[in-house]
Amino acid sequence: MNKKEQTPLVVHKAIEPYLNKKDGLFKRVSSEKDLIRFKGSSIDSNFFFHIKSHRKQNNQNQIQIEYQPFTSVSVEPRTNWIKSDQKSIDAHFQIWFKLLSEFKNTKTVFDDPIEKAFQEDYYSYFEIIEEEKDKPLEPSSILPLYEHFEEIKLKLNEYKNEENTSEIEDIQDEITQLNDSLTVSGRQEIANRICNVWAKLTKLGVKYIKEFVEISRKYVMKEAVKRAFQLGQKGLEYIEDIDKYLN
Repeated sequence: MNKKEQTPLVVHKAIEPYLNKKDGLFKRVSSEKDLIRFKGSSIDSNFFFHIKSHRKQNNQNQIQIEYQPFTSVSVEPRTNWIKSDQKSIDAHFQIWFKLLSEFKNTKTVFDDPIEKAFQEDYYSYFEIIEEEKDKPLEPSSILPLYEHFEEIKLKLNEYKNEENTSEIEDIQDEITQLNDSLTVSGRQEIANRICNVWAKLTKLGVKYIKEFVEISRKYVMKEAVKRAFQLGQKGLEYIEDIDKYLN
């Protein structure tokens, strides 16, 4: 079934500008039922924007949309038939996109400033230019990264105890999201997800830095030098220090 050709061109034109600036906020997911489905980028996100169907009513072309959230004072979904023109579609998609952006950038009681600081520091080792951020990884990089993080996910089972089970499982879920993204996301989003994993491991303590983070950083940075990501000055210096130590 060719969903692209089943969807009116005006819909594609209205959404096109957001595809280049999605900033890791949302991704497209497949659907047998709807014409197009987007959802929030995290694996457990409840936010979505669905373009469900189109019709001609009273001599007017219309499309049915459903999205959540649709306002800053509620997280309930909204379903509506709207005029099938670029201006109408853009108005609703812009509301949803802006709310996703505000959710991401608003500090809340659920955010962890220490973990965020670790994540930002790790990300500073990369330097992904604007033209490269949405490009996929080279296929030759995907399987090695997948296997590397799967190995970490399995090994973490050995470290579970009554006190840290929740934190360990949260990291394992983060790795699942990372590995699921390797074939469908751009380099910037993947690098951010890798740094999220490292940040969560770092917060668990020095033992996890030694036994997981440093080993993983060495592997990923070496892989980055070969083909996966661009490194910033900090990343290049890190690689130089590793090489000096090994030699």
